[in-house]
Amino acid sequence: MKPKGESSSFFDQCIKKIAKERVVLDLGTFYSFRKQLKKYEDLFKQSKYFSMDYKISKNYGPYTPNVDGNIMELPFKSGKIDAIICKDVLEHIPEPQKAVREMHRILKKGGKIFATVPFIHPYHGSQSEKNRDYWRFTQDGINFLFKDFEKVEIRAAGGAFIALRSLMPSRIEKALQRQPFLAIINFLDKAFRTRSTTSTYMIWAIK
Repeated sequence: MKPKGESSSFFDQCIKKIAKERVVLDLGTFYSFRKQLKKYEDLFKQSKYFSMDYKISKNYGPYTPNVDGNIMELPFKSGKIDAIICKDVLEHIPEPQKAVREMHRILKKGGKIFATVPFIHPYHGSQSEKNRDYWRFTQDGINFLFKDFEKVEIRAAGGAFIALRSLMPSRIEKALQRQPFLAIINFLDKAFRTRSTTSTYMIWAIK
């Protein structure tokens, strides 16, 4: 499936849908409700929300991950999870195909995934085993990874100008995240919208 254009509300819509599910698994996070999820925390009060990290090494109090596990060998029975959040994770996995197969396995029929993967993005790994940066993903690659799902929707999270900003030296890139520069970049992205150039793709998949 080809991606639709950028939508500032797509992330919001997907997370709100997932928050309505009974059992939700947040994969590959140092602590619960990380990665822009904090403002949605109250929506998950009616869900059984679990977060998972690999080789947990730090205590975050009540936000410490509930599960210590490997995304390529998920420690859950098949067909038991209603929804999965996998944000900014698959590029750090040596074999992302295994990870997506495992997510498909543990989801119930009709289960949902919201995931994000980088396309045009600078290296952001380290020497830590769980924070190496292996991959970048094209639209074709995403469709191949999620080929076993009944529905796959791809959205570009920003356009060419946001992608260009991400490649700037860190000091300049941080400055461009502030107003009025951010407003100008967003305007240019909308005025010269492309569907194939983005820093990040958002994925909504249903089993």
